[in-house]
Amino acid sequence: DIFQLFLYHKIFAPKKPVEPCPIQFSRLYRLKGRLLAEAGDYAGAAGALTEALTWNPVDPEAVFELAEVHKLRRNIHAFLDETRRAFGLAVTREQLARGYRNWGYYFIEKGRYDQAAQLYFFSNAFSSHDLVLNELLYINQMTGKDVPSPDQDKLLAILERYKIPLGPSDTVVDTALALADQSEAEGEAELAHQCRRMAFDLTGDPKIKEKLN
Repeated sequence: DIFQLFLYHKIFAPKKPVEPCPIQFSRLYRLKGRLLAEAGDYAGAAGALTEALTWNPVDPEAVFELAEVHKLRRNIHAFLDETRRAFGLAVTREQLARGYRNWGYYFIEKGRYDQAAQLYFFSNAFSSHDLVLNELLYINQMTGKDVPSPDQDKLLAILERYKIPLGPSDTVVDTALALADQSEAEGEAELAHQCRRMAFDLTGDPKIKEKLN
């Protein structure tokens, strides 16, 4: 879509013209990857999702799906690498929450249950998910202790230590606002509103909200 095109130029600065493809191969390969993963063909799924990202390198859903495949293959380092990449492309609060849940899973795999709990709690601040409760119950069972309460200082220390983003990518937000301004100047009021709504939903910035009214 037009936003992803802008984001692609912002991140990759291509030197050749970028032409839209009339067939959305990226979505087709993403679907193929999901189906192969469900069938247990993880190598095939990874290949299909990698192909999806050659067609659209800024698709956060494809990156998250690829991370999930690495998780199923027990390749925790590749899982974490794709999670980091997805953070830089996330355009919804649900996607940000998924990224923090991925980090929670990583910490569970490493036996760092207190850190995992903080990330799961933080993910719910962006978008709640039933998986969080299940994982917190698992932490309780593994440690035999009450799950630690959310602690802002502990959370910030974890984010800083592991270089986990605190919220959305500045590049994503700045691109949305730049496209909103350009669209408004060109009389594309609906697109401008959609881009500002995206930026506001991600940030909650009252200054952005003022322009939505």
